[in-house]
Amino acid sequence: MELHDEWYAKYERGCVYVECRVNCYYYNKFIYKFIYKFIFILFKVIFVSVEFLIYEVKFMGNVVMVFTSKPLETMIQEGGSGYWSANRKRLEKCEYLIATKSNTLREHFPSNKDIKQGSAFLVGKVTNITDSPAGDRLVIQLSEYAEINQPNVWTGNRNPVAYTTTKALTETHGLDFSSLEWQEFPVSADVLTTNHEAVSEVKGLTIEEAKTGLAKTLGISADCIEITIKA
Repeated sequence: MELHDEWYAKYERGCVYVECRVNCYYYNKFIYKFIYKFIFILFKVIFVSVEFLIYEVKFMGNVVMVFTSKPLETMIQEGGSGYWSANRKRLEKCEYLIATKSNTLREHFPSNKDIKQGSAFLVGKVTNITDSPAGDRLVIQLSEYAEINQPNVWTGNRNPVAYTTTKALTETHGLDFSSLEWQEFPVSADVLTTNHEAVSEVKGLTIEEAKTGLAKTLGISADCIEITIKA
């Protein structure tokens, strides 16, 4: 009887040991599987992020291309190429503007008759991005410009604002930016008057109003701002 009990006790201990080993095996398998999956997802996220950055640099480029009915004369009057609904930060990364001809509003802008639909008629060096007079769209300001007549440059996008690279334009259309005859982009009297009126409309502020406005802009408490006036 004692031998049987001893044998049975050993059997129970063996079963517990085997069950423990089995449970540990499945537990470790679950942990390893979770770790592998986490590492796989992490590498996938890193790969997609790097791929997106490469795509942005390679394909989104340093040139903004617009499809517009407005000729050079209108751009000068408006202080640049406008009025566009586009991403300001994306536009600020661009070095050049390519204006291509659209016949959509040709009755309002009858000039450029010798320029065909989709042809590039102007290249500009982007200097700044400002708000339109209404404030709901953007104006691409230029420091210099060059007039060209290069057919079939517009890509056919439904969005009148597209992005490309100088390399792509050179390879596809033979545009050599270094050989263009650059001219200073003039500032019209209308733009100067508008800017003067905008400055004239700025109302005076008290110290507290100035501190409150700065605090709101910087996202801090107005108590953290100290204004010193030197007369």
